[in-house]
Amino acid sequence: MYPGNDLGKATTQTTYEKCRAECSEDEQCKAFSWNRKTRSCSLKSTIGSGGEYDPNAQSGYREEDDSELVMKENWVYPGNDLGEATNQSTYAACRIQCFKEEQCKAFSWNNKTYICSLKSSIGNGGQPDPNFQSGFREGEIN
Repeated sequence: MYPGNDLGKATTQTTYEKCRAECSEDEQCKAFSWNRKTRSCSLKSTIGSGGEYDPNAQSGYREEDDSELVMKENWVYPGNDLGEATNQSTYAACRIQCFKEEQCKAFSWNNKTYICSLKSSIGNGGQPDPNFQSGFREGEIN
């Protein structure tokens, strides 16, 4: 989650996707945090220090091409690693690593060990795993 840097009062949104959509409709919004327990959606002017882990929160950030990275919660893409896995403290930090790497088509972040693995493809489509959050580039998933 991204603490501080709020743009106004938090709203109530039923899903992560709806909170993300709210951010995309606000030109000042650069990031957002959504709490799955309280359904609270907080729009942010910046990600600040990069965020911190909260098991009840899902966060996202906005960049020009941010919309091309699609989140899959409780999902892992085994194999097809691009280089060595790195330690990233948040899902958002792992997502940024994939966004920066042109060859990265997907990624998996382990929310227990904080290991971030960038992927050249999603392989066989992945599999459910409650310890992972993953993402893939829309339109380039093979």
